[in-house]
Amino acid sequence: MKDYDVVVFMGDNTGDMPIGSYHKSQEERNALVDAHQKEFGKRFIVLPNPTYGDWEPALDKSGNYWKQTPAGKSEIRRKSLRTWRPMKSAQDKANTKPGTEQ
Repeated sequence: MKDYDVVVFMGDNTGDMPIGSYHKSQEERNALVDAHQKEFGKRFIVLPNPTYGDWEPALDKSGNYWKQTPAGKSEIRRKSLRTWRPMKSAQDKANTKPGTEQ
């Protein structure tokens, strides 16, 4: 990229952005996104692809995502989902854990 003046990066995954998130854990990806949050929506445009991607194995802490059965992969994805609700307080945020929403 040193030979180009890149104006904007677009992709369906943080791995498409030059922030070093490729093949990182979900926690590492979240920290990198937080560190670059001011660039999202300006220099980084994300067009999510919720169907598949490099983000999938990052959800499986065992490191064996690709060895899981289809049902096992679905369960890993389901457990990582969180329902969005407006936060009333910091306590609400602290009490929201993936897979526990109703």
